[in-house]
Amino acid sequence: MSELKKDGKKPKVRNRDFGIISVISAFGIIISAVIVWAIVYITSVGPPPIDTGEKNPFSRTFGEQTTPKTTGEQPPLTDTKVTEPNTDAPGLETTEEPQRKEEFYNILLCGRDFLGATTDVMMVLSYDVKKQEFNILQILRDTYVVDTAHDNAGRRVNAVFTKEYAALSREGKKEKERVQGGMKAAEHVVEDTFGISINRYVYIDLSGFRSIVDTLGGVELAVPYDLHYEDPGQDLYIDLKKGYQTLDGDKALQFVRFRSDYAEGDLGRVDAQKIFMSAFIKKVLSTSTIKKLPGLLSELYKYMVTDLSTNDCSYFIKNAVNLKLETIFMYTTPGQYYQKENGAVYYSLYENENLEIINKAFNCMTVDITAKNMNLREVVRTDEYDRISTKGKSIAELLNSPPVPPIIK
Repeated sequence: MSELKKDGKKPKVRNRDFGIISVISAFGIIISAVIVWAIVYITSVGPPPIDTGEKNPFSRTFGEQTTPKTTGEQPPLTDTKVTEPNTDAPGLETTEEPQRKEEFYNILLCGRDFLGATTDVMMVLSYDVKKQEFNILQILRDTYVVDTAHDNAGRRVNAVFTKEYAALSREGKKEKERVQGGMKAAEHVVEDTFGISINRYVYIDLSGFRSIVDTLGGVELAVPYDLHYEDPGQDLYIDLKKGYQTLDGDKALQFVRFRSDYAEGDLGRVDAQKIFMSAFIKKVLSTSTIKKLPGLLSELYKYMVTDLSTNDCSYFIKNAVNLKLETIFMYTTPGQYYQKENGAVYYSLYENENLEIINKAFNCMTVDITAKNMNLREVVRTDEYDRISTKGKSIAELLNSPPVPPIIK
């Protein structure tokens, strides 16, 4: 017989299902509130501020500049010549007061290998938010530059980060401080070389690259060849089959690191980077990924060192929804490889062609940059060498007709 209360009525039994439903409902309300807050927050953030103090784009790009003399020796091939900066190169001379374009940003992206401290992947990402144009400039790792961040010596651009990183390491700085210092040095040299202003930087090591691809759920692309290579010294093992497939982080890393069988060496790998970047951007801008980006942001931050704030990223995400694959272009710095007498290989930039690209897609000012604003040294030039065009290609074009780097048969 059921136990009776003093008043003769049965005690009420607690409805457990109702309690669970209440908890779930409350949880759902909280999640909905968070989503609404995120949407309101992201749509309300303003454009990232530009530092006009120490990094004044007016004075850096258009102020008086002197070209430092290179202290490092740079003997060219016997059939080429060294040229001094061409101050008569194309570029608009004007008395117009230069103004900064509104909501126009240049971001330096660097990727570092596992073993060394060299930034073997270097790109400048330009985003004109008002025009909804996005441009990517690939800078080859062997590019010869004058290192104005240190000793004005001539060295490969990928070693600028290394020099600062090593100096900070000797001072006992922590890893993040070393990376931040190295990126600031690389940023400084890229600014001086091309006469542009860099507003933010993003640094990713290869393990971070792998994790970011996995976080996005992989990247779909067509591998142009069977790719096989092993180098235990670099912990590098590549084994990819030809054909369309989804690359997870590990396979994507294999794809972008491969270079051994490309007939043009690192130029072949630059073409492979175009294939990957096109597929990666398509994935990021897909409807399924765009919806997830606010939630993925904190996860992606784990794999980067950057001076982009969460507000900056939220602002770019909000606006990137409107980007079209037809308005995202990739360029590669025009130039050519040459070899020093000691066997070291460098990549010499072409002055006029790079100036054309910079003014077309990476100049944040309202008047043209001239050769006088750049600290670019054209070490060698042979007129028959026209491997790289100044026209650039849109992501839509690259997806439709991806470059196929020549391979050694």
